[in-house]
Amino acid sequence: MIGSTPLLYKIIAPVFLILIFCAYWVYSFLIVYHLFVFGIGAKPKIIAAIFVIGSLTLFAATVYAITSLNFADVINKLIDIGSRIQK
Repeated sequence: MIGSTPLLYKIIAPVFLILIFCAYWVYSFLIVYHLFVFGIGAKPKIIAAIFVIGSLTLFAATVYAITSLNFADVINKLIDIGSRIQK
């Protein structure tokens, strides 16, 4: 064990996030690829470019939000809210 967290948990979380990241980008690539290849004219290519830019922006914002989130604090607040509801 490293600290108070088992080594297995420290390995599983990054691997899981990498798998989600890869699945997301394969999905995004397939959409953009098909818009480029099967789209006629400039309009589908512009839509594909907007999709990629928006996708990158939302992904970066999500990664930043998750990495800056204190999960222990969130869990404590949820427990506090649950205890208030039960009263």
